[in-house]
Amino acid sequence: MNLLQTQNKYSNWLEIDLVNLSNNYKVLKKYLTSGTQIALIVKANAYGHGVNEVVGTAVKQGISFFGVATIQEAVELREKFPSIKILVLDANFPSDAPVIVEYNLTPLIYSLEMLDALYEAAKQFNKSINVHIKIDTGMGRVGVWHTEAVDFILRAIHYGKIKVEGLCSHFSMAESDFSYSLQQWEAFSEIIDRAKQFGVMFRYYHISNSAGTFLSGLPYFNFVRTGIMSYGIMPRKNLLNTWGLKPVMSWRSKVIYCKDVKVGRYIGYGCTYRVGSDTKIATIPIGYADGYMRSLSNKGVVLIKGKRYPVVGRVAMDHMMVDVGHYADLAVGDEVTLIGSQGNERISSEELSELAGTIPYEITCNAGKRTERTFLRSVQ
Repeated sequence: MNLLQTQNKYSNWLEIDLVNLSNNYKVLKKYLTSGTQIALIVKANAYGHGVNEVVGTAVKQGISFFGVATIQEAVELREKFPSIKILVLDANFPSDAPVIVEYNLTPLIYSLEMLDALYEAAKQFNKSINVHIKIDTGMGRVGVWHTEAVDFILRAIHYGKIKVEGLCSHFSMAESDFSYSLQQWEAFSEIIDRAKQFGVMFRYYHISNSAGTFLSGLPYFNFVRTGIMSYGIMPRKNLLNTWGLKPVMSWRSKVIYCKDVKVGRYIGYGCTYRVGSDTKIATIPIGYADGYMRSLSNKGVVLIKGKRYPVVGRVAMDHMMVDVGHYADLAVGDEVTLIGSQGNERISSEELSELAGTIPYEITCNAGKRTERTFLRSVQ
């Protein structure tokens, strides 16, 4: 492997393995039916992995459609990548319509007010715009309720300069509840069939995220939105990775201080941890301001020289402490792994999220808030 940045200048850093990222694209594409369109979801800085590098790597693998959450994310991505297709998952402020048209973005639409605004903006710029209609089949978040969807579709297709390119929905429990996912899938399929009865068909139909595409067992139509699994992470810890996916993110730090601590002493804010025997406590210069969640207090685990050690006391804004027992060889500057491998041991995002009582998405999106990412690739 070759570091793009030859020397890390930070006490905390993320390593993003672009080789593993490429591997994951190839693995997932292999399981898709030929001709299936992939939209790689890169919102929230590509789930914390670094959006520009992730998109650049994906483009080389032939992926041309990318999904973001906000107009700001879309505009920044468009300025970097003029030719890709950008699906904006949350773009329903009418005031954003001129930006959507100017930057040739593809929004998900679920209100007539937004369609009106896009129509006026398209006339202003003398351009046409592609949109996808979002149907709510049971998520309860955004989208036209499926019981009202056909009427909305029939109105939307008559807007000049607006081409309804796709119809979509979103699973809410694809990784955990087949019966509910089936209900959503059937509701979406019914809308497709009813629209066809009016002679209305679209280029793309999509409902499946990573879990819906690869884990639910339900048909995924001709367009999928892959997110978390592209980064080598399963949506939940108890879902086995039998795909050959490789984790892309590693999170590292260094020991900043180490001292002997006598039995009975307390560690950290609130005195939540009391030392049970003479030991050594290592201080790591990373805390919740860096994205290491406070809920990992007295629960987290790190790797130092290939061995696991517990996080003790409360995780503070800038520091956390680790009980390393009688580890005599520990020194300031020793590398600490929060996510990733050392020796024969590994801490995954899935494991850390379970300890924190959350999901892997939150772990990677929060990781490394005050540091740079170091990107790894093969030597060419």
